Amino acid sequence: FIMLFAGIYLLLAILFYLLNWKVDCSALADYARFKGNADRLAMITFENLCGRNGATLANLLVGKSFGLFGIVIPFLLMITGLRITRLSKLHFNRLTSIGVLILLFGTLTLGFIFKTQWGIFGSGLGGRWGIDAATVITQSIGPIGTILVILAGWILTGVYINHSFINKVNKAGEAIADGGLKV
Repeated sequence: FIMLFAGIYLLLAILFYLLNWKVDCSALADYARFKGNADRLAMITFENLCGRNGATLANLLVGKSFGLFGIVIPFLLMITGLRITRLSKLHFNRLTSIGVLILLFGTLTLGFIFKTQWGIFGSGLGGRWGIDAATVITQSIGPIGTILVILAGWILTGVYINHSFINKVNKAGEAIADGGLKV
């Protein structure tokens, strides 16, 4: 039950963080700066309804790690909690694999597309991990190679989620090939 409730708490912390990330980041910076001064610390307020700890955890998962797709982590915790308590007969391995694939390719995609634009969450929509991973991959195989890796990753994730997804991919490929022949 602890993992289930931790997942719920973390989900709420991230949702509140997404709404008030600027205020929470500023409050976290102030909290770190005035750590020894009890009077100053008492004046710092967090907009996150899960408090300082919720804002800290959300900032760690969203801003400093996985960006917008950091919201997948609480779901993985809740799935694990449900599986351990045997409250639900979930396909634990499959759901965990799908969650991890969505987390990795989602943050990589946002990190590649948006990089640090707008400074959202302090790092960017893809989070620090997504931006850094996209940079390393792009330096290794170039932007076209990175696009192909991301595209292949999403296609394989879609196939893993739903095996009939491959038929949709094949139809889209045929439509593109037919359009190319007409040109």
